[in-house]
Amino acid sequence: MMKTILLLLAVCFLLTASYLTAESFRDEDWDDESEESTDFTKVRQEESERFKRLVSIPNEFDPSLFEGLIHDDFEEDALHEHPGGRQLLQAANILASEQDALLQFKRGVLDPNGILAGWNGTSNQDHCEWVGILCSNITSNNTIRRVVQLNITGVEGAKLGGLISPNISLLSSLTVLILQSNLLTGPIPPELGNLKNLKTLNLHGNNLTSYIPVQLSNLTLLQTLDIGSNNMTGGLPKELAQCKNMLQLDVSSNHFDGEIHSDFGTFPKLKMFLAMNNELTGSIPESFGNCTTLESFAVNDNHLVGEIPRGFANAPNLQGFLVGFNNITGTLPEGFGKLQKLSIVYFQYNKMNGTMDFLQNCSGMWQIHGENNNLTGRLPTFFGDTCENLTHVFVSRNNFSGPLPGTLSKCPKLENIGVSNNNLSGTIPPEFSICPRMQNFQVDNNHFTGEIPGVFSNWSNIEYAYFHGNDLNGTIPASLSNCSKLVQLHLNSNPKLTGIIPPEFGRLKKLENLVVFDTKVYGEIPTTLGNCSNLKNLVLNNNTLNGTIPAQLGNLRNLTLLVLSQNKLQGSIPSSLGNCKNLQRLDLSNNRLTGGLPSNLSDCFSLQTAKLDNNQLEGDFAWDMSNMTNLKSVSVRNNSITGDVFASLATLNSTKGSNQLTTLDFTRNNLIGKFPATFDVSKLSSLQVMLLGNNQLQGSIPSWLWDLPKLQVLELNYNNLTDDLRGNFSNPRGFIDAPTTTDTPTDNSQTYIQSVTITVQDRQVTYSTSLKYVTSIQLSHNRLGGVIPVDITKLVKLTYLDLSSNFFTGSIPDNIGAIPLTSLNLSSNLLTGSIPESLGKNAKLQSLYLANNDLSGPIPQASPLQSQNTSAYRPGNPGLCGLPLDPCSSTSPSSGNSFNDLFTTPGFIVGFFVGFFSIGLILFFSKPARSFMKLENGSSNKGHTGRWHPPKSGLLRKGSL
Repeated sequence: MMKTILLLLAVCFLLTASYLTAESFRDEDWDDESEESTDFTKVRQEESERFKRLVSIPNEFDPSLFEGLIHDDFEEDALHEHPGGRQLLQAANILASEQDALLQFKRGVLDPNGILAGWNGTSNQDHCEWVGILCSNITSNNTIRRVVQLNITGVEGAKLGGLISPNISLLSSLTVLILQSNLLTGPIPPELGNLKNLKTLNLHGNNLTSYIPVQLSNLTLLQTLDIGSNNMTGGLPKELAQCKNMLQLDVSSNHFDGEIHSDFGTFPKLKMFLAMNNELTGSIPESFGNCTTLESFAVNDNHLVGEIPRGFANAPNLQGFLVGFNNITGTLPEGFGKLQKLSIVYFQYNKMNGTMDFLQNCSGMWQIHGENNNLTGRLPTFFGDTCENLTHVFVSRNNFSGPLPGTLSKCPKLENIGVSNNNLSGTIPPEFSICPRMQNFQVDNNHFTGEIPGVFSNWSNIEYAYFHGNDLNGTIPASLSNCSKLVQLHLNSNPKLTGIIPPEFGRLKKLENLVVFDTKVYGEIPTTLGNCSNLKNLVLNNNTLNGTIPAQLGNLRNLTLLVLSQNKLQGSIPSSLGNCKNLQRLDLSNNRLTGGLPSNLSDCFSLQTAKLDNNQLEGDFAWDMSNMTNLKSVSVRNNSITGDVFASLATLNSTKGSNQLTTLDFTRNNLIGKFPATFDVSKLSSLQVMLLGNNQLQGSIPSWLWDLPKLQVLELNYNNLTDDLRGNFSNPRGFIDAPTTTDTPTDNSQTYIQSVTITVQDRQVTYSTSLKYVTSIQLSHNRLGGVIPVDITKLVKLTYLDLSSNFFTGSIPDNIGAIPLTSLNLSSNLLTGSIPESLGKNAKLQSLYLANNDLSGPIPQASPLQSQNTSAYRPGNPGLCGLPLDPCSSTSPSSGNSFNDLFTTPGFIVGFFVGFFSIGLILFFSKPARSFMKLENGSSNKGHTGRWHPPKSGLLRKGSL
């Protein structure tokens, strides 16, 4: 019995233990499941919070945000049909978050070309298949495909606009983000700093603005950061140096300012640093010398100063070094000579000195640009053993001396040589003719002698050949006509160059510039040049060319610049030039041309400047200028032109912006007639210079002339003009406001500079097109009369005023000193009165002419007046005195006791009282006077007449009064 009880107890115990163990296993299973559910909820909450910060969703997590992205029965299927259902639920959440982040990005951009049309969560639910998306592969350790690359590179006609959505930061596995070459705007979202796995961030070539988010420094795995070619501002955050894995950093072509922090030189793996085309200041940090892995360094086009750190020579793989267009001083590091991979060196437009011959050891050299510095010494003779890579050598505008090394001709790929504006000497090596790829050969403005090698005709690819500004002799090689690709040939400023212009040049169909001036070239202009159909600039001035202007030049439909001045050309101006519709500047001055001005030159609708001075042209000026809307200057001085100039000017277009005429010069011609009484001044609204002196114009100066708003140089001297000056002197703002600079030619030949010659005291003074400091009125040698208008003093910017040899009367305006004149000529008139005191206050006055008038009184005591020569006041003006003339006498106005002074208010009062008391004293002390007074009071002296007579002795004795 007892055994049975014990056995039953044991069975109960075992059953109880078994039950408890089973329950225990169930609890453990539940705990695991509970813990895993808790982890999932935590992850989901974290994702929710992260999503809230980025898109500002409500505070409470809303599952409907994922509606349409997850099937309604997904969670149930996952829990009941799959033993790993909880993991699938987490995967669904991650996939939904990434897909929604991409859709948010799509909503934030402008996509007119439908680049992202396939990004659709309904019709194409697998975002890993969307355009520009790359997801990770499924592995045994990773059963979830995550977005690792987003690459939407814009192409022509297919670019994204709008803003970059911060939701991209939800793609937590992203390693590559490329949105380059689009039209994206706005700032870079700081939230991108949360992409801890990002290695490449490329936003190059957009319209992004604002500053670089400092949060990008959190991207510790970042290797490439490219935000070049945007519109970003601010400084370069030094915190970016915390990205120690950085290989390539491109911040070029923005508006970044400030200094480059030395921390940027601490990247241990840096290969490329591009910061060109910004507004950076300061110097290049020495710390970049520690970047021994550096391959490319570009900071050109900034405002950097200081010297180039020597440590750059410690980077054996350095290939590109660009520091041009700054204010860098010092020398190139001589250590560069040991860098065998160095291929591109740009340091042009700085203030550097020293030499560069040590670069000849760089066997990998490809391009050198060192223009506009102060380098000295000799040029490198070679580069490495074979010089197999060299194509460009541009070192113009330095101080290199010695010869041009002919050994460079052995560089098989040499295409461009630019050594202009140095002190090189010797002959031009003919060896360069063996360079078959030569395209650009610039040896101008040196001291080269000898002849132009005729063997250069071997250059089948030459486009630009500049030989000008040397001391070359001999003739122009006709063989250059074999250079069929030649575009520009400049031979000017070689005073010993002689011979003719080869007619064979007519075969150069691609020739655009033929510039041969300031030489001894003679003969006729080849008619074959009319076959150079692409010729734009033909500049042959200041030679001894003769013959006529070929009519064939009218075939040059692309001709824009024709300068044939200062030769011995004869005959008439060919009317065929009217066919040159693109002609902008025509200069035929200083020749022996005859005949009239072809009326069809007005068909040159593009014409800006016509300069025909100093010829023997005659006939009427009769141009229909209605379509010449670009015309700025017409100058035919010193010819025999007749007719009514204003009849042609009246045809100008009065539409605003269509009347650009600034200069009109018909000095020394045979113009007759009168100014029109009225004129539409809107047709001359841009006119600054009117030179009509030395003609036969008659009548009065019309008042409308003073209504020309920009007029600042007026010359009407040596005509037969009459009457007085009338007009509103407040209107010609060119004499009142600061004059503006006129346009100057911008053609590449740089051979033609428009000029304006005015008369100052019978001397010819020539100014360039910049009239900024010239304002002049010359009306001398006419028959003008009346008084000088007081309002002329309103022309407060006037610098030259000449009214001499007329019939002006009255006085000089009192306030004439208010005009800052440097020259004033009022001589040979009928002026009276004194010289105004205000004139002596003009410190700018240099030349003064008042002779042959009837001025009087003392010359004001002021240096500008008393420092003049006596010829400023004599002959004439007999009443003037004081320096530089004779001193004023005691009875002269200068003594202060002249007769006229007695009638001034103080003089009259003092004289009256002195005279009154003197008479009283005489009456009181003089006996005759007392006797006279007695007689007047009824004296009985018989026969007295009542008049006082002196004593018979005659004269009063001293003290008798």
